Amino acid sequence: MTPERKPEIEILKSHEAMCHRAASLFDTIAKESMGERGQFFVALAGGTTPAGLYIRLHAPPYELDLEWNKTQIFFTDERCVGPEDSASNFRMAHEALLQRVYMKPEKYVHRIKGELGPDKAAEDYEAELKKIFGRGTPCFDLVLLGIGSDGHTASLFPGTQAVTETGRNVVGVPEHEIKRVSITLPVINNARNIMFMATGTAKAEVIAEVLEEGNPKSLPAGLVSPREGRLIWLLDTRAASGFTPED
Repeated sequence: MTPERKPEIEILKSHEAMCHRAASLFDTIAKESMGERGQFFVALAGGTTPAGLYIRLHAPPYELDLEWNKTQIFFTDERCVGPEDSASNFRMAHEALLQRVYMKPEKYVHRIKGELGPDKAAEDYEAELKKIFGRGTPCFDLVLLGIGSDGHTASLFPGTQAVTETGRNVVGVPEHEIKRVSITLPVINNARNIMFMATGTAKAEVIAEVLEEGNPKSLPAGLVSPREGRLIWLLDTRAASGFTPED
């Protein structure tokens, strides 16, 4: 049995420093993936925290450095809204990054069609993943994640059926106040690299539970444990204020 790999925890002085570090890691992983397999498959996270990363990816030194025509863009989750809605994860990523780099979106960007509703959108995205990755569990080169103050990640919320789903790659999440669609834990944990980004004191307590206390409440973010891949947590000092990292 393969021993569980410990997460790599990096604490940065500010949100800005965290985004710079995330951009550097993104760039390195992308180049390694392109060099080894010819393409880079990444699942982007929504929310405000990764927006700073996306903005840096179309600024020096990355804007001309990354081969975006070798990058396949996916999403970890989406709200059940249209792509132009202000709540759309796709819209945020499009405005912060995708419209600013050279790529043909119809060829390289695979959005979750949240406007179809949770069940239909999940079915549609599952078919899209199968078309690209084939049967079985997709293997992303990088999955980007955030964490909520309740311990959710992607759109896997505590107490929802989506958290325990093992037979599907994508599920609808109708129980939440805003209906959503999410990739499942088996997909996340099959990635070669997983990178959490978290900032602010509001996340400090739940991050401590996930990272320091063995995830006693089985919080969704604490169930992220890659089979063979690398798990990276990037935190600013406020988000890390609830625990003391091991030496």
